Amino acid sequence: MSQQLNTIRRKIDDIDRELLHLLNERAKLARELGVIKRARGLTIQDHVRENDILARVREKNRGPLKADNAVKIFETIIRECRGLQETETKVISLSDSAANRPASISLNHRERKVRSRAARSVRSGA
Repeated sequence: MSQQLNTIRRKIDDIDRELLHLLNERAKLARELGVIKRARGLTIQDHVRENDILARVREKNRGPLKADNAVKIFETIIRECRGLQETETKVISLSDSAANRPASISLNHRERKVRSRAARSVRSGA
């Protein structure tokens, strides 16, 4: 019985590591979006986009996690990523005042990276 528990726990640990990696990748992208939103004068929070994500989670969930619980998890992920966008926006505001030109070049580079990742995501059906 102990061997069976250890095997399952190792699998859970592996999944936890993978989840953490994916959450941090999502957070990096969210931070980049915050920079782009600021450059375009957009608000950080996009209620339509957030509602679309939550509706998709509810629709795609096949359990055993209850849909409401999956939505709560994603609400937390969205809230934390939005917080990163807000923090990034404050940091960029300070650096913009010190050097406008390098910040705008950096934004264009970041925007290309986000667009490239988004295009790959759409092509892969994610």
